[in-house]
Amino acid sequence: MAYPHSPLVAFVVGLVAVILLLVYWDLPAFIGLVIATFIVGLVAPQVAFGDIASETATAFGEGMTGIGIPILMAAVIGNR
Repeated sequence: MAYPHSPLVAFVVGLVAVILLLVYWDLPAFIGLVIATFIVGLVAPQVAFGDIASETATAFGEGMTGIGIPILMAAVIGNR
């Protein structure tokens, strides 16, 4: 199955979406990044349309695991 465009197109579309949403329309960072994630999911050739939401949720959970645990540990140490 041939894809109509390369993943580079999805990257450029995502970059433009983030810049427009965060800088031009001044949305909060979390909202803008979630919207940009869905836009990239629509454009990316590797992601099926029905899997966009689950892929976003999985990536968000993995990111929060990697970031949240050190922040939690720093907060516990900072309280002492």
